[in-house]
This record gives sequence, structure tokens and C-alpha cells, in this order.
Amino acid sequence: MDDMSTTSRVLAPSGDPSAISMRQQPPPPIYITYGPPPAPPPLPPLSSSELFIRAPPPLSHPCQDLLSGREDYINTCVPLYQASFNGDWEAAKIILNKRSELVRYSITHNFDTALHIATAAQHTKFVEALVELMDAKDLELQNIHGNTAICLAASAGNVEMIRTMVHWNKRLPTIPGAQGMMPLYMAALVGNHDSVNYLYDDSDKMTGDFWMHRNRVWVLIKCIEADLFDIALKIVVDRPEVAPNVGVLLALAQKRHAFDDMKPNIFQGIVKSIEVKLGDTEARREAMKMKLVRLIWKNIMRMPKKFVDELLRGPHDTMMKNGKAVLVMKDGKRMYSSRILFVAVEMGNTNFVIELISQYPELIWELNDNNQSIFHVAVSHRQERIYNLLYDIGSMKDMITPLKDPEGNNMLHLVGKEAEKNLLQNVSGVAFQMQRELLWFKVNLFLLASVLGCLPYFFLESLFSFRC
Repeated sequence: MDDMSTTSRVLAPSGDPSAISMRQQPPPPIYITYGPPPAPPPLPPLSSSELFIRAPPPLSHPCQDLLSGREDYINTCVPLYQASFNGDWEAAKIILNKRSELVRYSITHNFDTALHIATAAQHTKFVEALVELMDAKDLELQNIHGNTAICLAASAGNVEMIRTMVHWNKRLPTIPGAQGMMPLYMAALVGNHDSVNYLYDDSDKMTGDFWMHRNRVWVLIKCIEADLFDIALKIVVDRPEVAPNVGVLLALAQKRHAFDDMKPNIFQGIVKSIEVKLGDTEARREAMKMKLVRLIWKNIMRMPKKFVDELLRGPHDTMMKNGKAVLVMKDGKRMYSSRILFVAVEMGNTNFVIELISQYPELIWELNDNNQSIFHVAVSHRQERIYNLLYDIGSMKDMITPLKDPEGNNMLHLVGKEAEKNLLQNVSGVAFQMQRELLWFKVNLFLLASVLGCLPYFFLESLFSFRC
């Protein structure tokens, strides 16, 4: 038996399954494909300006008459489902020529229409032919999850089907789907550039009755996570109010250059040749990302210092207790393990760190919950590019290097600790690992001289022929 085949028994309503013939049928819809997409990220509580937003529109379900009778279900739903799932337009046309109203009927117990099924199965030509038999209002019908067919097309990143549906009904991109998510957000979830770009351009800068601040922030965050920086730039230019957000900054802080993991200093030449072969796509993407960072940071820096500090501090830590999220406290203080600057340091996002510090120099003195500076964290996470910034701050380093965490570790101790295995895996091969640890041994000696004042650095430098 073909692995992809099953019997019509799967599609049967409750009752005697023997009433359904055991002939081979296409598999039932994979409901996860067009069910509710992943929940959007948590965001801060609603602001006062969001308390008066319009409620979501009532769901518009298709007619469910075919689901109540066994004979209609077997003789009509199953064949139409088969044709839609397989993209067999000739078979579907025979059914629809007899009963044209079936285009607006549920043919599964998830309230899917033929258009939902064909869209989920990504039969573009079938969809194009089917919508010509439908009224514009029929395209607004929602399944049990609240998704219109365009939500499924957006979740699949199929821009051709999206264009076809929008051509027949301009309202479709403005109708929320599952959990109030807009089709544009669903497209951003899968990171398809053409789909996101088309839906954004068609969204009139994300305006309309059911667009609200949270929807827009979700879209911006997902564009950043999917490396769609050109679209993210358009969003920030069109809607600057969405940029000052913890989720947006965290998404950017976690985005480092694609080549950062590939650049131990002794292999600069090899990496350069790789970059030439791969073209300048990554370089353009990095430039676009940094342009976005500068624009967002410029907008944030105009705001009150208290607000800026709260943004950079990130969300407070929580833990689940008796089914509820409670604050994580230490010595009577809230804990913040997702401080924006320190997340960027842990990720080795050098350009992001430099950009923030260049416009907000006092961040150089920022300490985390463990009384560690960004340089302590850089050492702990073996982020040599961040650590090398220490050479650029002159005598200030003498005030930073002796700092101790609650366990009594200063930067010298942190250098001496063995790097975590998962970090060393970023540099493949024993030789690379040895080279990297030799570099950090040199850092150890530099700090020893700096902290204890025991040896001039030029003497230590003469002991080694390599450079950081």
C-alpha cells in the first residue's frame, strides 16, 4: 500500500464506519498545516491607547449542512475533498457544475471549504480556477480556527495564491485569522520575502479596523527574526511608534553577522575567499540590519532616560509556580537575565554592541545581575570580538577588569575557566579549538599583567608570534 494513501474511513462522521466503502482515498488534511499558527510572542501589557480598540469581527463560517447527513457527507464532501486535495480540477468541476453553491460549504468537520483544502495542499492552478466560481464574500469564509483561505496561503508563503485571492477580494489581508493574527504576520512567520513584501505593501502601512499596535510589533519582530531587514526598515519608517519595544530590541540583539562564527583571526584569508564566492548577499543583509539598528536606536534615544533604561533592562525574569508566572527575586531584587546589551554580547553581536555604546557611552559601565560588565560576559562566552573592545577604552579598563561577581570571580578567573563545549563547537576541529584557547591564554596573561601590574605587556607580547 502506498504510504501516502489511506481510506475514506478517516473522513467519516461519527457513526457506523462500515457504511463507508474501503476504496483508497487521498489522505485527510494535515490540520496542523492550516490550523492555528504558533502563538505570537508575549508583549508588555496594553497601553491606555489600546484599551478602546475594536473587537475582532464575528467569525464567518461556511454552511455546515453537508456535515449533518451521512449520505451527503459520503457522496459530496468526500469526492470534493479528494478533488481539492489532489488538485484535480476536472473532478471538482463535475461536482460544482451540478451544485455551484458547494463552494461555500464546509466539507470537513474543521469547517474547511474546498478552497481551504486546495490552498493548504498548495494547488495554485486549482485555486485560480475555483475562485472564479466564487463571490468575493465566499473568500472571507473561515474554518473552525478562524482562518480564511488567504491565511493558509500566507502560512505556506505562496504569493501566487495570495495575489489571486486579493485580486478578487481586497479586504482579505485585513481580516484576522486564528488568535487574532493577521495574514501578514502569518507570512512573516515562515519568512517568505515575496509574500511578506506583497502583503505589507497591500496593507496600507498596516492600517484598518483590526490592525492594532500589538499586531504591528509582532510583524516587525518576525521580519527581524526572518532576516527580512528591508521590510523591517519600511515598517519602522512608516510606523516609528512600533520600534521602541523590548521584543524588537531582543530580536536585533540576537542577530549577529552570518560570518561571525567563521572568523578566527588566523583564517581571515580563507574567510575572505568564501565571502567572495558566496557573493555580497550577506554583506548587504548586514548593512541593512545595521541601518535598521541605527534608525531604531536613534528614535529610542529621543525618549526619556528612564524609558530607555527600562527598555535596555529587558523583561524581568519569571518562573511558573502553581500554574502561575511569578517574579524571580534575589536578595529582594527582581532579576533581569535578558538585558539587551548582554544578550548581544553573549551572541557575539559586535556591530550591535558598538552601535549602542557609540550613541550611549555610559553603557560601557553597565553591569548585569552578577555584577559583571560586558567584557566579563564576553570572556565567559569566548566572544573575542567583544572583548577586544576593551583595548579601545584606555585606562578605564583598569576599573573594569578587577570587578568580581558574587562568587568572587574577576575577569582573570573567567578567562581561566574552560569554555563550554557548545561554544567551542562553533570552531570545528581540534586545531581550531587549540588555536582559540591559545588566544584566550594570551588574554589571560594580559589581564594578569593589567590587574597585578607585574609584567609590561610588550614583554608578554614578545613571548608569542600570534595576535588576537
